[in-house]
Amino acid sequence: MKTTWTKGVKDKQDKDEVRAAFKSSLFIRARLAEMLDAKIVEKDRAAMDAEGYDCANWAYKMADAQGYKRALSEIISLITEK
Repeated sequence: MKTTWTKGVKDKQDKDEVRAAFKSSLFIRARLAEMLDAKIVEKDRAAMDAEGYDCANWAYKMADAQGYKRALSEIISLITEK
């Protein structure tokens, strides 16, 4: 569990509750991580679509796609115990 989960939580009991809730939600966090990984793969496929290159704002679309994937990756890192 990343320390971000308890950052700013002053009360020890509250910190313990956050840790316990995190540990007890292993199954749902793993499922959510799978769903987010699928979204990343889907975004990669969409970005590789040949029709996307015809767009004058292609660079902006790619930057948006990368930012989306980066945000999802950050969420995955927060919910997994790596």
